Amino acid sequence: MLTKKLLLFAGAFALAISCKNSNIKNDSGFDSELETARKGIDASNQEWLTALKKGDSIALADLYTKDGEIITPGDPIRQGREEITKDMGEIVRYGVTDVTDTVVGFWGENHVYTAEYIETFFDSTGKILAHGKSLCVWKEVEGKWKLFRDMFVPEKRQD
Repeated sequence: MLTKKLLLFAGAFALAISCKNSNIKNDSGFDSELETARKGIDASNQEWLTALKKGDSIALADLYTKDGEIITPGDPIRQGREEITKDMGEIVRYGVTDVTDTVVGFWGENHVYTAEYIETFFDSTGKILAHGKSLCVWKEVEGKWKLFRDMFVPEKRQD
């Protein structure tokens, strides 16, 4: 169960890092709405990273919408801040300290944007804790970007 929670955490964290590296273009060049959304999501990502480093599961959960959901294989959907706060607390206690990611895609409109990426999570010794693919949906709520859906699918490990 804790590994699955780590995996959901991976999705949120990877999105936090990945959106700022996306190359977002449409037929006419850079899309100003996408760029504006990306900048707002980057700011929320920085808050997320700061909360993670402080071990603040409440601040992490506050970066989700009130009706936000975390979805991982084999687990029931966790919905709402109370359930998400519990999950974030487990991730903090598990000891995630670093992540690397690669953006595969970033798209959206009308204050709802989706990021797709590949990510790897590490503990303080550099040991890989999780690796897989994520899809996160961000929603602008009262001028602030929050995670609306956070989905992570782990890659099978060959130990």
